[in-house]
Amino acid sequence: MRVAPEFATGLERLDGFSHVLIVCSMDQVPAERRRAVGAPAPGSAGPAPSRCAPQNRPNPVGVSIVQLLGITGNVLTVRGLDAVDGTPMLDIKPCCARHDVAADPVLSDWAQRLW
Repeated sequence: MRVAPEFATGLERLDGFSHVLIVCSMDQVPAERRRAVGAPAPGSAGPAPSRCAPQNRPNPVGVSIVQLLGITGNVLTVRGLDAVDGTPMLDIKPCCARHDVAADPVLSDWAQRLW
């Protein structure tokens, strides 16, 4: 991932974190695929929330928690980014388990069957 040179100084304090949270603009999603509900969830009669259906993105903002492998100048090397090459990055934040993970999250019935 390449950060604009004028923002490279913001990467200096990320060194030492194992993971970062990436917020990006899914700018290549066609307008006709921006809808509020997805296909039915497996084992469910109803639709899955769109964020669980990769073919549908009602809003073009993507979020991924990725492994940070290294930083060289204005280039981050990461693993696990859910975006295509050239996707505009909106923000990069250090991932901190104390703040970025919900305590005891509850999954819906259909999500429990899916995952």
